[in-house]
Amino acid sequence: MADRILTLDIGSSKAILAEFSVKGGKPVLLRFATGPLPVEGDDVGSPERLAGVVRSLIRENGFKPAPLYMALPGQSVFARFFKIPPLAKDKVGEAIAAEAEQSVPFPIDEVVWDYQVLGSSDGVEQDAVLVAVKQDNVSSMTSAVTSLGIEPAIVDAAPVALYNAVHHCAGGDDACTMVLDIGHRSTALVFLEGEKVFTRNIAVAGLAITQEIQKTFNCTYREAEALKLQSGFVSLGGTYAVTEDQRADRLSKIIRTVVTRLHAEVSRSINFYRSQQGGSAPARILLTGSSSLLPYMDQFFADKFQVPVEYFNPFETIDVDPGAGLDLESANQIVTLANSVGLALRHTGGEALAMNLLPPAIVARKAFRRRVPFFILSAAAVLVSAFLWFGYADRRKDAYGEQKELIESRVTALKKVENRLAGLSSDAGKIQGKTDVLRAMAQNRSVWQMSLEALRSTLPEGAWIRSFKPLAGDSGAIESIDIDGRAFEDALQSRYGDGTTAMETFTKKLVAGNPTLFSGIADLKTRPGEEGIRAFSFQLRLAAPIGAPTTLRVPVAAGETTEEE
Repeated sequence: MADRILTLDIGSSKAILAEFSVKGGKPVLLRFATGPLPVEGDDVGSPERLAGVVRSLIRENGFKPAPLYMALPGQSVFARFFKIPPLAKDKVGEAIAAEAEQSVPFPIDEVVWDYQVLGSSDGVEQDAVLVAVKQDNVSSMTSAVTSLGIEPAIVDAAPVALYNAVHHCAGGDDACTMVLDIGHRSTALVFLEGEKVFTRNIAVAGLAITQEIQKTFNCTYREAEALKLQSGFVSLGGTYAVTEDQRADRLSKIIRTVVTRLHAEVSRSINFYRSQQGGSAPARILLTGSSSLLPYMDQFFADKFQVPVEYFNPFETIDVDPGAGLDLESANQIVTLANSVGLALRHTGGEALAMNLLPPAIVARKAFRRRVPFFILSAAAVLVSAFLWFGYADRRKDAYGEQKELIESRVTALKKVENRLAGLSSDAGKIQGKTDVLRAMAQNRSVWQMSLEALRSTLPEGAWIRSFKPLAGDSGAIESIDIDGRAFEDALQSRYGDGTTAMETFTKKLVAGNPTLFSGIADLKTRPGEEGIRAFSFQLRLAAPIGAPTTLRVPVAAGETTEEE
């Protein structure tokens, strides 16, 4: 194990480079530095931009080469939490791969993904977590550091790194802890409860506050951001006293409006965690992230959820070198380093989740370098073997003639066996034809079970089916299924990177992934339902009618057939 590592936490508005040493199997912070990344719609994923920031951090702060552990921003990573049935160890990977193909909203060959099964198998269902990121995104970010001569050892997701930090530094309690990492572009929500873990990314954070200030005060982005940092605070509303500064009072109410939206999203996530993941209501809340430092942010959430709220400080258990330049009394620094601590724990084995999103190109290079010594040894072995072989071949030359005669006699005998097998193969083909017909009939009976399973595995998160009604055609056979369902508003309307909604992706994937079951979608409609919920319905056309008489032609002998109903 290396005695020193580097961590790189790539956020949406800044990158944090930190250096840790390892003492007694535990990480110790040696130094850290923060560099701003472009904002206001600039391409933060550009390798050149990120490389320039990292290069400046290295040069200006004296970082030396070491193994690098990276964390990708939460909004670029897809996470899925699900259960797997009791399976043999060699079957778990296959089950997870099937789940990945069904649930990842991109073609599986265009993403890098990894998974972890939580807890031990006791013959019951197990929780599993899967994370995925588009290959283009992760390759873009890793190329920024490889261009500087630094190759990442591990690429993690920021919410996973945060979970590892909280689990190690503030875990050990079976009660539910909720972590709010309020960053610049998004808020990462992490639940810890015993062996349970759940994360969600919410697109309401510091940037949303700045944009509202910019719109209200009719100023530039930079002026709005400066105004937020200099005078902004969360208005507590009600009977709480307000500042005498009317501008600051107006600013605080703008901020409260956005934070109230965040509170609504957090509340919905809690409800989803409790209903779909079997979790409990949070017993405490930990805040982290740069936007969580707005004054009264902790008081706002304490008032809303009526549970203790405090800022997460990983350095209550992680040591800090005196020369690290970290002010342990400054929340401004501490709340930005939680992900860095989580990355450092990956090196010491103190993590609870250990997944790696390294791009295939880097994995291949590392595998090749590990094999180089074996290639050298193999080449030497080949040369020695060749020398020995020539001597051996010379001695075997005389014995070759006798062996040739023996082999030829055996070949003649095997040809006779081959002729007999050819006749048996012909008979087997006829039997196989009948078997195929019977198998098709059996599969026809199970079409309802397969249809329900296809719907369940393709349905997006936050949506559910309320009715499943077969519809008969003029012939009396079942030709389609009438589907009626409900979904949370944002689950139904959310869009993926290619611009399609979750419902469009769901229906396309349902038909494309099950061509033997379904031929298409008709009458797709959505309509308002209860508060925060929309109804949806569509007709799912079957690939083949069910219940209509079908004549199957079964081969009997060459040139003959028989018909079976």
